[in-house]
Amino acid sequence: MAQGFNWTCPYCQRHVTITNTISGNCTTLNHGNADGRYTLVSRFIVCPNPECRKFTLEASLHESSMGPRGDVLGNMVNHWRLIPPSNAKVFPDYIPKPLIDDYTEACLIKDASPKASATLSRRCLQGIIRDFWEVKPARLVDEIEAIKDKTDHLTWEAIDTVRKVGNIGAHMEKDINLIVEVDPVHNEHQGKDIGQGLIKYGLGELKACGVTFVITYGNPKFYEKLGFQTISSEDVKPPFELSQPEGWLGLSLGGIESLLGNSSCVKALSNPV
Repeated sequence: MAQGFNWTCPYCQRHVTITNTISGNCTTLNHGNADGRYTLVSRFIVCPNPECRKFTLEASLHESSMGPRGDVLGNMVNHWRLIPPSNAKVFPDYIPKPLIDDYTEACLIKDASPKASATLSRRCLQGIIRDFWEVKPARLVDEIEAIKDKTDHLTWEAIDTVRKVGNIGAHMEKDINLIVEVDPVHNEHQGKDIGQGLIKYGLGELKACGVTFVITYGNPKFYEKLGFQTISSEDVKPPFELSQPEGWLGLSLGGIESLLGNSSCVKALSNPV
């Protein structure tokens, strides 16, 4: 029996182990060309759940070389989800079609256009709030504030975070200067680079969305590990007077030329005390 691996079906969302419901093929570019030797790998997987049994198809392009037993795959150059075309989940029919359409398209273009995907996600979120909580149409930030006492704190924070990320695409002219804050990691999980991992992921997402410079106010010893450097309050004016100016830190993701106007904190952090 073939060695199994864990897999989640994009149709039924079942977590399953794949053993004998997978098949694939490799095609190698052997002809002389300017770019080198590449191998295209295609793979079918059939969901073993008897209530589903749908198939997926994906392909990946790898650098390759000839080994004693055939092709040896190197770095993956590209990857494509072909069927289904994205990792969008399947939702029941009672979900309004405009929400499903926005969600599906956001998933479809996530890798090709992160800013556009974030904007669609923001619009989808606004539609959910208006449909489920029947909030009177207004600015999204006001609509989210209106449901703060109607859901648990963690869910509310997750909703507001989607809004902030979506704002990068929806209001690019207003979100030039970002101030990033991360809550401390719980004591029992400290020393495992969890905090750094979260910040690195966030920085990658911001860079993909076109952000060129990130500012934070925190412990220099921690943030310097991630490349942040102390910046002058004269170069970038902070929103409040700083009790510890050495904690005013910045990181270039592509340039500082886009820093225009005064910086400001998001509402949750806008407290100088």
